[in-house]
Formats: sequence, structure tokens, C-alpha cells
Amino acid sequence: QSTWGFFLRPGMDQYLKTLGEVTPPSRVSWSQVRYQSLQSAFQARFGCKPAVFVRAPGRVNLIGEHVDYSGYAVLPMALDRDIVAAVGVEEPESDSPDEVMLSVANLEGEYPTAAFTRGELQQDMVVTTSVWTNYVK
Repeated sequence: QSTWGFFLRPGMDQYLKTLGEVTPPSRVSWSQVRYQSLQSAFQARFGCKPAVFVRAPGRVNLIGEHVDYSGYAVLPMALDRDIVAAVGVEEPESDSPDEVMLSVANLEGEYPTAAFTRGELQQDMVVTTSVWTNYVK
């Protein structure tokens, strides 16, 4: 399971849930430790607490990979893996295309941190380069 830290700008607070609402009762205490660790790493990296945590549960398609786009049936299955992101929000200082709008850090040491300017976020993703930050760009 990966745990990412994101620092985004403005507003991602529409769909807030408590940890107990998204975690099975048997895993709440383990999840609390995980989220506290992410919060500490986020604070160390960005100098503030995250405004919200975002969780994407894992799934796999047993049959029907990519055919659902054409209206065919698929059989997805939930996994006990997920991705958790910590998100912080701050107001932009300017409208400059050179201002950093998104900073991304992965707690797994093998993945480099990245920062994207407003101009870079408006560019198409370079698909010939396989880097993990393409998933958030």
C-alpha cells in the first residue's frame, strides 16, 4: 500500500468522511496509526497539517477489462489495498504560469518529489516518460 502526500490549491472539502466510515472496524486502530504517520510526514514536508485525507480503494476487473467503455459487462472485485493522500490547500499568490501550483511527495523513498507550475499543469502529460507523478498531473 502506498501513502502519498499532496499539497494542492484551492478547495477539496466537499466529500468529508470520518475514518470509521471508510474503514472496517477491525482495521480502525491500524488505520489511525497510518493516517497519523502520513499527517506527520505531511507537516514535516509542507509545514502545515493536511486539510483532508483522500482514500482510493483498490479493485481489479476479473473479466471485461476496458470493455465497459462500450457498454459491455465487467466483473470488478474489491481489494484490501488502497492509496491514501493527504491534501493541503493554500491560496495562489499570483496568476503567473511560473508559480508552483502542485507539490507532490511520496513517502516511499524510491520515488522522487515533484513540483508543477501552473503552466506545466496545463500541458499534456508526456506519455513516453514513465514517472509516478504522471498519475497526479
